[in-house]
Amino acid sequence: MEVNKALLNNLPYIDMSVVRGEDRVVPIGLYYDVEKSSFIHPLFYNNEFREQRVENLITGFYYATKPADETRDVPLLILNTTKKYYYSKRIGSPAVALMQDFVALCGIIELYYLLCEKYSDSPNANAFFLIRNLIEYLLYVVRSSFDLMQIITKWIVSANTDLKLLPDSFNKMFKANGDLKPDKLAKTPEKVVSFYHQSYPFFADCKDLRDEISHRGCELSPIFDFKGDFGVFIKRGDKDTVFSPFEKFGIWPVEERKANNIGSVLSFVVFTINELINLSGILSGCLLDSFPVTSVIKTEYYVYFRGGYTHYLLNLESLKNRPWLNN
Repeated sequence: MEVNKALLNNLPYIDMSVVRGEDRVVPIGLYYDVEKSSFIHPLFYNNEFREQRVENLITGFYYATKPADETRDVPLLILNTTKKYYYSKRIGSPAVALMQDFVALCGIIELYYLLCEKYSDSPNANAFFLIRNLIEYLLYVVRSSFDLMQIITKWIVSANTDLKLLPDSFNKMFKANGDLKPDKLAKTPEKVVSFYHQSYPFFADCKDLRDEISHRGCELSPIFDFKGDFGVFIKRGDKDTVFSPFEKFGIWPVEERKANNIGSVLSFVVFTINELINLSGILSGCLLDSFPVTSVIKTEYYVYFRGGYTHYLLNLESLKNRPWLNN
């Protein structure tokens, strides 16, 4: 939508000194007015500006100097970088999809707690299938998030270099042995290349586990129901060779395991989400270091997002410190 630049003065988060001096795409979206304690949706009609107040935000982005609700509004680095510094029509859709992936990850934690509550008094062998599906969906969302970060990276690199378009698939950046393909390295900034090197081990572990479940019939090892807590075999003993696809993640300290080397499913879920967030933050820094740009969004404004159960993202550390609910 083309908007008269003069009307953009009505948007408090826009830095007009940058807009006047450069031909830049300006994001027009929801913002939070701290003084009015209200979300504002800007409307431009017949060369006029109007404010439309929004009573409540269920899921979505907004610009603000501070979160409207500190208990559930998340300042995720990769989404802030994407929406604040590199916004374009091509990046808008994958940024929204990436936000929806993080909302889905929050929903996975909530589903886990619902299952724990349902089976807290009456353990049921069929809970195995539900936990298996939960883990498989978690790995699916992780794969989707990597591909969306790859698409965002592709368009940012393309806009700032004469490099041939990178692939949409994160996995297609690599050879079968995990090395980056030489043709993907040419003219790709060193910082961005370092992100791929740092991310691949985690990506590969999640991909291999998902492939074991989805394509090779891996049963994940037995899933144990401890009256509202769920666990998996890490390994059956130091001398045992029974396959456990979870052992390679190395996330269960000995003191947090139950007897017979059983680790918490919640620990795996929280670790996976936390690692994905950390890597997305690394990508954010690598992009900003590689392609410095003046934002059309004022320095004091940040991009926050909200969705169902996003409070979990703000409390991952406390979840990490309580792997078993009944301990």
